Amino acid sequence: MKLLRKLFKFHILAVSLLIQSSILLPDTPQTLAKQTAQEISTQEKPQEHWITVFVHGTHGIFPKFVPQRIVQFLRNKIPFFANALMSDKGLVKVDSILPTSMHNKRLLALIYAYETIAYQTDPHAKHTCYLFNWDGTLSDAARTQAAQKLYQKLNKERIAHHKQYGVFPRIRIIAHSHGGNVCAKMVPIHTSYAYSNWSIDELVLYGTPIQEATEKFFFSPFFRTVHHVYSFKDIIQVADPSFLFALDPSFISRHRIEKPEHKVPVNRVVQTKITINNGDKKEQQAYFSKLAVILRGGLPLHDPNGLAHADYWNAYWDNDWILPIALLTPVLTMVSSQSPCDDIDMTLTQDQQAGHLIATACEHNKSKIHALYMLPGKIFQRAKNFVWQTKESFADSVHKKFTTVRSKLGGALHSARSRLSSLRSKLWSR
Repeated sequence: MKLLRKLFKFHILAVSLLIQSSILLPDTPQTLAKQTAQEISTQEKPQEHWITVFVHGTHGIFPKFVPQRIVQFLRNKIPFFANALMSDKGLVKVDSILPTSMHNKRLLALIYAYETIAYQTDPHAKHTCYLFNWDGTLSDAARTQAAQKLYQKLNKERIAHHKQYGVFPRIRIIAHSHGGNVCAKMVPIHTSYAYSNWSIDELVLYGTPIQEATEKFFFSPFFRTVHHVYSFKDIIQVADPSFLFALDPSFISRHRIEKPEHKVPVNRVVQTKITINNGDKKEQQAYFSKLAVILRGGLPLHDPNGLAHADYWNAYWDNDWILPIALLTPVLTMVSSQSPCDDIDMTLTQDQQAGHLIATACEHNKSKIHALYMLPGKIFQRAKNFVWQTKESFADSVHKKFTTVRSKLGGALHSARSRLSSLRSKLWSR
């Protein structure tokens, strides 16, 4: 018994020494995990804080006598508006939006898709998304008023962000159509404040009508970098009739920004002509069909692979792309930053086998590629799945509304028939 006790004590001592030595050994899984975690923490960049603001353009020209409730109802029910990046009025933080309606669910799905792509291109950044909604009236005065609200609220948000996290965030504004001119009108507001020293890091314009009245503001140091994305297929971009109402030629719209000849820009203004190459001819023909292009605000016979006005901002389930091009902004800005040119042609291609999204850039009207980025197929598909999930529920909601309306109409017709039969019986009895 004594011998067994000694052997048992010796066994326990040996096991404890072995465990201690294994913890101290550098090749154990635990120590290797700690070492790799320490290496990653030392290699990580300091976390950048980004605020991303989506600013929509003109959405629906309604007369002033139409009640605001009816206008909001139409904008929430018509797919052209309901599938776009729009929310309630003002600067709304996406985290505060609740999925209480189908429009909010689709809106959150679009933002989740954007964040998925943004974290892939810059995994060390912290992204906070906002939506700025204005009345969307086709009026220069309305855009000026919206610019005043956007400037003040955005400045308050950056100060609040600094109080919460101890760092001022970098700001990226993604604007569609006349939303870009709303952002441009923040420049005179900024210069009117003598002690304002903050700026917008990136202003990304999609299909913004370039007008002489606001074109000069894009070269202001208030915008450190301006990315102007356009397509000659977009007819809405140059169809603004404001110059007829105001009798002012400075409101005539163009596709491209004309850079000053004698002045050296203090910021970088990059113009990007964008095209899509799906690879599948049948799907491409369906996506770029004449009727669909006209409904989305494009010229069907011009620039076959170009984009229509609504392709930048709206989600469509009739093609494999689904996502609005504005959600691919992190990819577009990364390729533009790699390019040494400020006037480029960019092509988006989806690999049919692996599903990768490949963005290539070359100098305008040239063919030599000098910048390239590939978004992995898993990430691209994950971003699209967020939007795909809202397709079935949207179809179900439409089907439910159709069935309820049909049942009500059927009930009304049945009651009308019964009343007619009763009247006939009364008449024949007399």
